[in-house]
Amino acid sequence: MVMKKMREYTRIVLWVVIVAFVGTIVFAWGLGGFKSGPDPNVVGEIGGVEISRMYYESLYRQEYDAALQESPDGEISDERARQIHNQVWNRISTEILFSQQVEELNVQVTNKELVEFMTKSPPQEIQANEAFQTDGQFDYNKYLSMMSNPEANWLPIESYVRNQLSLAKLQKLALSPVYVNEDEIRYEFLKNNEEVSVDYVFFRPSRTPKESDEPDEVLREFYNNNKDMFLYLQEPPKVVLTTAVFFPYVPPAVEDSIMNVLNTARERYLAGEDFSDLANEYTQDSPGGGGDLPWNRPEGFVPEFTEQLLAIEKGEVTKPFRSRFGYHIALFEDEREQEGEDGTYTELKAKHILIRVPASEEASTEYEYRIKELKEAGSVSEFKDMASDLGARVSETEPLATNDRLTEAGQNSQEVLSWALQGEVGDVSDLYEIRSGYLMVCVTDKIEERMPVFEEIKKSVGMKYETEKDLERKYEKAQEFARQAKESPEQFNNLAARYDVEVRTQEDFNRSKFLGGGVMDQAVFKAIAFNLTEDEPVSKAVKTEGGVYVLKLIDKTSVNEEMYEAQHDSIYQELYATKQEKLWNDWYRKLVEEANIKDYRDLDEG
Repeated sequence: MVMKKMREYTRIVLWVVIVAFVGTIVFAWGLGGFKSGPDPNVVGEIGGVEISRMYYESLYRQEYDAALQESPDGEISDERARQIHNQVWNRISTEILFSQQVEELNVQVTNKELVEFMTKSPPQEIQANEAFQTDGQFDYNKYLSMMSNPEANWLPIESYVRNQLSLAKLQKLALSPVYVNEDEIRYEFLKNNEEVSVDYVFFRPSRTPKESDEPDEVLREFYNNNKDMFLYLQEPPKVVLTTAVFFPYVPPAVEDSIMNVLNTARERYLAGEDFSDLANEYTQDSPGGGGDLPWNRPEGFVPEFTEQLLAIEKGEVTKPFRSRFGYHIALFEDEREQEGEDGTYTELKAKHILIRVPASEEASTEYEYRIKELKEAGSVSEFKDMASDLGARVSETEPLATNDRLTEAGQNSQEVLSWALQGEVGDVSDLYEIRSGYLMVCVTDKIEERMPVFEEIKKSVGMKYETEKDLERKYEKAQEFARQAKESPEQFNNLAARYDVEVRTQEDFNRSKFLGGGVMDQAVFKAIAFNLTEDEPVSKAVKTEGGVYVLKLIDKTSVNEEMYEAQHDSIYQELYATKQEKLWNDWYRKLVEEANIKDYRDLDEG
């Protein structure tokens, strides 16, 4: 019985992707205290265990090469490479945390358990080995004979199996609180198999509430006593960020060569040559288009382009400058005023010459290292000064909430905002690679979430007050309707006509089905419906946020006890597995939260 249970839990261990040879890793790396700063040879610390760069990169290279072989075009995208990095990191984290739990809880596997398991359940790796096969099939007798051979070295396999069984026992301990009672099984059965049909009426307040003429004192008291009704108006926590955007690294010699080309083009224009002809000769943006750009608002250009254009007069050409697209010179052609929905706005007309430059790997590690030194900034002002000295485009954002977008961060926007909202003023982010180069941000200010004061939402409070008054009137009316309908259920439709409400029908639905027909508060509606009986076919008036329901039973399927018995065990297994998965995920999440994990990879990987 013990070994049967262990085999069951071993399958669960594989199901939650526990990897083999966990116990050996702690000894391979060794345990040590935390360091004040990351060692170049260490990529992180997990539960006090230092992860060597050599070990991490060897695992990453294995996974990378495997993914490369599976890639149809023989290439790995940056996003896929990031995923592989995270997979390797999560794998190492899991191995260490589980091995530490095995040791802390003193989970042990006896030699008897080991031998019994290996005898009855040969590992798949063994069964697939030719040494244990006959005519291409696993030969159990050959396997048993080899097990009894004193010259065979079984230590690696025993280590593998012992670790698997240790982890199976660990998971058994973690999942021991899981249980499923009969009420849960029966409810799950009824949820999917019991059906009901009902008629119903819905007393709805006015959809266009009027403004209230009640005095401020009444409305203010209503607001103070019912702030939960106005949570949708609550302003979420926000953060103000200082962003520092750095262009990709370009070797000085390459930059000097480009600047010389653009200066030559500029001098030729100043000497009288046509800018369009020069653009056709030099530009890498729409070659042959004469460098022409459409009319655009100033904010429609990238910031560097607008700044340079507005610094000169019409007919003049800028000096060479850089944007995220490359290196430019621009001719300011014209300016005009336009009328729009928001009033009058300005548009600019320009031509440009653009030379694109791919980022170079040469010396980029040193370049990135210099940028990462911004992490040492002791204040927001120091961050701004250091970033400016390094040539960054520094700007300050509007207050941003978690669901807003930090444009500069691109696809990293949510990650950056989530980090910033959890941080403190003065915190500096890691280095992010973005489309235009690199980004680092500093938390400049934090704004706590707040409920608006009454004066700010007085109109909304008044309308809600009137809606609630109307809802209360409808509730009183619905109560009277329900009382009469209970006395004469057969008069349900006639009563509805007298109360000027429409009778609607929902047929043959179970507790899992989504109800159409505009049914609001579906969980409440279903709870009312499935509590109706032949003896009590009409419900009481039930008030919801959107209105008041009164239901009348049409038909209700009786429970098929034979079907219930037939499905009982499968329902039990499904509920049990679902609870196991949730408990396991919660247990592991808590393990990670308490492990004091330090990830240095972003600091070290250039």
